[in-house]
Formats: sequence, C-alpha cells, structure tokens
Amino acid sequence: CFFFSSRRRHTRCREVSWARRCVQETAYTGDYRITVKTRNHIETTTAASVPFNTASITYNFTTAATQAYGSNMKEVTTGVFAIYVGDVNQDGNILSDDFNSVFSATKAIIVGYSNYDVNGDGNVLSDDFNTVFSATKAVISRQ
Repeated sequence: CFFFSSRRRHTRCREVSWARRCVQETAYTGDYRITVKTRNHIETTTAASVPFNTASITYNFTTAATQAYGSNMKEVTTGVFAIYVGDVNQDGNILSDDFNSVFSATKAIIVGYSNYDVNGDGNVLSDDFNTVFSATKAVISRQ
C-alpha cells in the first residue's frame, strides 16, 4: 500500500492487514490517497484523500464501488465490493495476455504462491483461468 500527498510523494506501508489496517513506517499528517497493489489485482486508489491525523487510519474499500477511484471495484455479493483480480503481469490492465498466461500456467502444474493463482487457493487451475477470462470481457484498466 502506498500513500500519496498532493506533492506526489509516496511511501510504502510496513504492514497491511486484511482487516484493512495499515501500520505506517513514519508518522504523516495531512490528507493522502491510499493505493493498494497486490500480485495479481488491478492497482486501486481511494476515491478521495484520507486524513492522516491519528496513528491508526482505517479505510474500507468493500462498502461501495465509489470507495475506489475510477471503476476498479466489482460487487461480489450484495453490498460487498472487491478489487478486480487478473492483472497477472501487472501492466495495469486485465487483457488477453493475462488470460493467455493463466491458461498456459494451468497446463504446468503450479502449486503455491503464484501470480497466476488468482483465487488464492494455492493451485493454478481452470477456476483461475475462468476468473481472468471473465475480467477480460469487462475491459478492466488501472484508473
């Protein structure tokens, strides 16, 4: 996760938990945008600046598509949103090259931590391929 100020300065977080909590390396004050970048999701930034006035900053991307800048969120169940997955080459788009890479990886028995394992189950199988295929039809790009 990165923090951006109006001066375009950024710093990397030391820790981000799946509870959407980030522990900062350095104390910052002011308003920043939070950017989330993972191994195979579309890089996504908060829709608005987040005030950094306290030691603990909480931001919840899951409550609405409008929590993220642009259109990088998808409703996965009623009222719950997630960042699009499938950008396995991290070029900022989910396109046929991501699809082809995951398709090829399904033929090569890949187990464990891998960019091609888009569902996070530790295996690269047809469900990973199908997930990226669905995202390529939606034409997803980093905003």
